[in-house]
Parts: sequence; C-alpha cells; structure tokens
Amino acid sequence: MRPLLSVLSLFIVVSCNPSPEVTESNSTSNINEEAPFIWGNKTFPKAIKISTAFSASENASVTEMGTAWKTAVSDDKTFFSFAAGNNNYDITDTDGILGVYKATTWPSDVSEDALAITQLFGRRFNVGKANEYVSIVEADILVNYKPGPQAFTYDTLDNGIDEGFDLRTIVLHEMGHFLGLQHIPTYYDRPDAESHMNRDTYKATSVMYPSVSASENKRIPQAKDIAALTSKYNIGGGSGGGGVSAIVAASRFQPMNNDPGKNVKIVIELRATGECIHKEDGAVIRRHHLNLK
Repeated sequence: MRPLLSVLSLFIVVSCNPSPEVTESNSTSNINEEAPFIWGNKTFPKAIKISTAFSASENASVTEMGTAWKTAVSDDKTFFSFAAGNNNYDITDTDGILGVYKATTWPSDVSEDALAITQLFGRRFNVGKANEYVSIVEADILVNYKPGPQAFTYDTLDNGIDEGFDLRTIVLHEMGHFLGLQHIPTYYDRPDAESHMNRDTYKATSVMYPSVSASENKRIPQAKDIAALTSKYNIGGGSGGGGVSAIVAASRFQPMNNDPGKNVKIVIELRATGECIHKEDGAVIRRHHLNLK
C-alpha cells in the first residue's frame, strides 16, 4: 500500500534555494534554474486531448480543474479546451498533441512515487542573462496509474468514501505546471522567507507545493498562483487588473541579439525520499536533498 504522502514531479526546472533543510550539489552550468517558463504562443485556450482510457468521473475531474483555472482569474481567460484523444503518450519527443494521459505504464527514469508528471518541451533563450527564460512549445500531463501492489488509487466521486488521492487536486497542480507555474519553495521557514508560518499555513497559499497527502483536497488556485499567472500572461492588463502594463508585458520574454534559442527538455523529479534531481537533456545538472515534514 502506498504511503500517505507522495510527491508531484514535473518535466521542468523549479527553484530550489539552499536552506538549513537542504543539502545540495551542482554540476557546472551557466543556465539559470530559476528562469521562468511561458508559452511562446500566448494564444488561449490550449486544445487538450484527454485520453479515452479515463473513466467518465476521471474525465470530469480533468475538465472541472480546467474550469477552476479560468474561474481563478475571474473568467478573464479560458486556458483550456478539451476533446477526446488516444492514450499514446510519449515522453521522449514532441508529437504535436497536448494531452492528459492515463499512464498504465510508467517511465523507467521517473520515480514510481510520483503521482503525476508534466513534461514541457521548449526553447531556452538568453542563457546567462537576467532575462533568461524557456518558451514552451508543447506539454503533456501523465497521471500514474501503473498497476501492481504499490499502485496509487484516486478519489473522483465525492461520495464521502476515501478512495485514495484526490484526482482533482493532482490535476489542478499539474495544470499549473502546464501553464508555466513552478513549485513554491518547500523551505517556508528559511531566513529570507516573506513570513514565518507553519508548514500547513504556508502550503495553503498555493496549490503548487511539491508534495501532497492522501487527505488533501485543494481544488481552487490560491493567491500566489493567481498572482503568478496574471503577471505572466498580463491577464486583466495594468496594475488595476492584476497584470503588468502592456508595454512591460511586450518587452518581457523576448530573445536578445537575435538569439535563436536552444531546444530543451528539462526534467525535475522529487522523490519520496526527499532527493530532488534536476536534468537537462538527460544530464543531471543539480541534485539536493530536503526533509519532507
């Protein structure tokens, strides 16, 4: 039987700064691991294919969480549209399809303790500069349905019976990654944190905390998530609408000096042991360990 705490992994880089709870090592690299991620084509909604392998209640869980992200920004932007698709997921290359897949086989190079992964393919621009960023061109979400004695179970019915991890909670988190949001830091009590609060209170400020327990139910994007999303895509426009000015928005996330960029597939995996491994194009560029409390 699975432990009550598991982790959410994603195929992108996230910010993991040192703290008393973290030990880490880095390989030599001039990339900025904190560089933001944004869809190069900012046109929404993104057309998502939901695998027909999902049951009706599982499918509903996915579409409802797509609506939750729209509701979070006061219906100013519809981020996703949904249609049925096959279950032919591929984590090695792009296929031109943006999908949510029921993964009954799990990638051998991803921890079996990961409930779900989001893989992003894109181009990294302005490496080594203050405005370095990754432009997303394709993304997929895979939910771990690998069978066996260590299989995860998921709750979708809201019938008062505890049937496992809340699927809506997991999908909402992965959709955040799909849109370019990164994990909030787990080290909430670090000296330069914006405030000192207990872990549960801190986790409540965002759905992008990188671990989830079987008892958690988080189906509504929170303040940190909404602020990050409105700023990234200039939703609402101007300071009064929660976004940045059109002039500032137009100047962000642009290649410098005709930089052609570099195709990248970036992987991060947070294991149940607390080990966090960062990879770019298959090479480990950073690893560290934090204590999951």
